[in-house]
Amino acid sequence: MGNSEVISVSRNPKPASTTWSSQVRYVRGDALTDDLVAIFRSADAVISCVGALGSDDDARNNGETNERIALAAKQVGASRFAYVSVHPLVSDAASDIFPAYLAGKKRAEQAIRSNFPDACIIRPTLIYGGDSFNVNPPRVPTGYGAFVDATLSSGPFRTIADAASPLPALKLALLPPVDNVTVGKALAIAALSDESPPRDVIGKDQIAQLAAGALS
Repeated sequence: MGNSEVISVSRNPKPASTTWSSQVRYVRGDALTDDLVAIFRSADAVISCVGALGSDDDARNNGETNERIALAAKQVGASRFAYVSVHPLVSDAASDIFPAYLAGKKRAEQAIRSNFPDACIIRPTLIYGGDSFNVNPPRVPTGYGAFVDATLSSGPFRTIADAASPLPALKLALLPPVDNVTVGKALAIAALSDESPPRDVIGKDQIAQLAAGALS
């Protein structure tokens, strides 16, 4: 895994210099308009973190984008695919609030499973990390997210969450989020590990286990 070449494809420019940015090759690209086959050529594994919430076309931005990514990955002969989707409780509790977003996620998953039946789909409740806070699209900084994570991961809140199972919205609100570093590690293992990853990795605990190499 340590000798892998990592290529990041994004509409955004290369981020400011960090301890890891020099280890990644950045390519400007738009999943809806660019030739993804040319961009993905020779890829052994493809990870999609593409998603949008609160845009004018959530269904297309979450659905068609990932349909094109999955198809291109298949066409270039990639052997692994990993995708960041949503926790099942999000669909249960928020289908009336985010119908287009969830419809797009469903389209994406169908396309990914069609092209990569054993693809690993990561299903967090909420991902936090970074320095900025934003409502739309939702962004939760590391400090605040870590506090919420620690609080909801404590024994009393776990017990309450278990008891709230008949109420999806309440249970969802009580489940801990997961930090972006842990999600990134889980995705890397899903894409590059010698062992086949699980098809579905649901919630913080399973994501953390996969990131630690303890879930298969």
